[in-house]
Amino acid sequence: MRYFDAFHDKTAKSLVSLQQAAPADAPPTVLPANRSGPQDLADALDTFFNHPNTGPFICRQLIQRLVTSNPSPGYVYRVAQVFAHDSTGTRGNLGAVVRAILTDYEARSPDLLVNIGYGKIKEPLIRLAGFFRALNATAPNGRYLDSWFGDPRNGGNYSPQSVIGVPIAQFGEEATQAATVFNFFSPNYSPPGPMAAAGLVAPELEITDSTFAITVPNVMTQFLYRDPSTLPPPPAGPSPFIVPDYSAFLPNAGNPAALVDQVNLLFCAGQMSAATRAQIVSTLQSLSPTASDALRVKVAVQFAATSPDGALQK
Repeated sequence: MRYFDAFHDKTAKSLVSLQQAAPADAPPTVLPANRSGPQDLADALDTFFNHPNTGPFICRQLIQRLVTSNPSPGYVYRVAQVFAHDSTGTRGNLGAVVRAILTDYEARSPDLLVNIGYGKIKEPLIRLAGFFRALNATAPNGRYLDSWFGDPRNGGNYSPQSVIGVPIAQFGEEATQAATVFNFFSPNYSPPGPMAAAGLVAPELEITDSTFAITVPNVMTQFLYRDPSTLPPPPAGPSPFIVPDYSAFLPNAGNPAALVDQVNLLFCAGQMSAATRAQIVSTLQSLSPTASDALRVKVAVQFAATSPDGALQK
């Protein structure tokens, strides 16, 4: 954006007060008249940055994205104190803030795992990224688009046709495609029903409906079972299609209990329910004795990654 002085309002401006008091008693922050736009903007940003509510507001949303959708007031307060002044007295040190979030008692203690409101739903693209990371997936051409880039058959144009190239249709998210500057979902969204009645929020569920609830697991399943030989051959150079690596799982392929423990750790952070674990073990045991080790691994990964336990972060 460019600044045009002729269009800047140069009258005095009253902004929010830096004092937490009743509106009638809180003197506003005044920007003097006859100043340039950059001067007013710098002082306005400084005012908002130093407002007492800024720390708690930002820290709550960072906690929601990193740890839990419903942090306690104490958790927010402790992190906001670090925002206000880190160990050197600096305000707004985000490195120190993130460290405080991830090392706080409420982020690390297993005692909180039994709390009804603890944890968060994984947003779709984060869930897919974790899926690929756990499978040590690679793209031979290094682009991770799972589709051609600059295919000479269409004049070298970029025309992605994959879930990764255009994820918003299947995942409800895509870089630069949020409906507003406030992201894809509200930090205060609460699904109607028991969760709203309990006063809890689940921001990521705002972009989850009956379609996406099925599409996201289906996409992961398709990546597991697709046959590379059926994909279009590369016109030139390495293949662009993402390739999962199952080698780390194959040693446990013949041991259902050990295999489920392994996928539980990688796809469910060790939080798989006893019922889910029993179901996957039973399914693996029911496979034909002639089933390949690769198939057994894929079944275990599919059930873990697409289960409710795999969609939840605790």
